[in-house]
Amino acid sequence: MEKRISHDKLCHYLTCIKNTLNDFDFSSLENVVFFDSHSFYCYLAGLPCKNNNTIEAMLEEIEDCIPFALTHDSFSLFLEAYEEEQSEKMEALRKGFIESCKVDFLLLMLHMEDASQWEHLVDTCENLRQKNYC
Repeated sequence: MEKRISHDKLCHYLTCIKNTLNDFDFSSLENVVFFDSHSFYCYLAGLPCKNNNTIEAMLEEIEDCIPFALTHDSFSLFLEAYEEEQSEKMEALRKGFIESCKVDFLLLMLHMEDASQWEHLVDTCENLRQKNYC
């Protein structure tokens, strides 16, 4: 069954994620090197937000509204999943693809420089929400 999310809840989750990322003291990671994007995602995904959720929980709720960018890594995962014949491996690759796209989404949020970029992101997510649920 398809999860439906309201416009207000989508905006609330996006704002919570943005505030959590903006409020996080990245200087505490000064000597930390992440092995790969998966380890980076696992670290950020576990960050608690003010609404008693984690970033990961909120990303799962709005997954259908996240614009996925095809990077070299995510595209490779997508092609591997497409060519895979075993359903278990295909599902694992699909999850890896989605996680890779969530990493890209978080990085996009981290690198926003002004309010117009934020508004564009919210509008894009809202357009995806409308297309997926209407």
